[in-house]
Amino acid sequence: MDVPLGSGPYTITDFDPGRRIVYSRVKNYWAKDLPVNKGSYNFDTLTYDYYKDSGVQLEAFKVGEYDYRREWNVKRWITGYDFDAVNKGNVILTEMKNDRPTGMDGLVMNSRKKIFRNPRVREALNYAYDFEWYNKVLGYNAYTRTNSYFENSPLASSGLPSEEELKLLNPWKDQLPIEGFTKTYKSPVSDGSGMPRENLKIAKQILEEEGWLIENGKLIKDGEEFVFEFLIVSPSLE
Repeated sequence: MDVPLGSGPYTITDFDPGRRIVYSRVKNYWAKDLPVNKGSYNFDTLTYDYYKDSGVQLEAFKVGEYDYRREWNVKRWITGYDFDAVNKGNVILTEMKNDRPTGMDGLVMNSRKKIFRNPRVREALNYAYDFEWYNKVLGYNAYTRTNSYFENSPLASSGLPSEEELKLLNPWKDQLPIEGFTKTYKSPVSDGSGMPRENLKIAKQILEEEGWLIENGKLIKDGEEFVFEFLIVSPSLE
């Protein structure tokens, strides 16, 4: 492997593919005196170590293998940072308010799979998912329910379509769900008990209307069992 040619403030001076990469500051960086770069690029050397598992990554941080990390996992943030370096003040824990668009984080149904092609089936699963219980028991009440792919930004969906939006939507109205024109979207809400009976009743009714019926304790349609698998990005999410 060859180091690529670049024009930025750092250049690659060492690397081990898949494990680490070292950047060194370019002393005669052509844009160092531009006002936009004042106060930036202050470190002579930056080393990035790669970890396949976020749990292993945290353990390496605890013993001082690297200096800075961002924690995305709420459970780890609440329970995983009681170690000597923190107690001695050598590691500083800081929560930062996110004022940027947050996007979405969740379980995504692959509509290319036969079982998820029906939007009403996807709707039923949304009713069956007890976010309030998850947030209380597993999420330490740190999460907010996603109602848009562009949360925390002006692009987030809100209210009914505006006149300008209707100009774009109306030509396709006969191909789109009528609810998009008549109802403000909001995810189902439960009491957080872990047994959202009313929501489960709605989910069951939707599935029955779509031909999914309970036979011998299993959800069946045309001889096919309602089964799917979850793929997660890290063992820490199990």
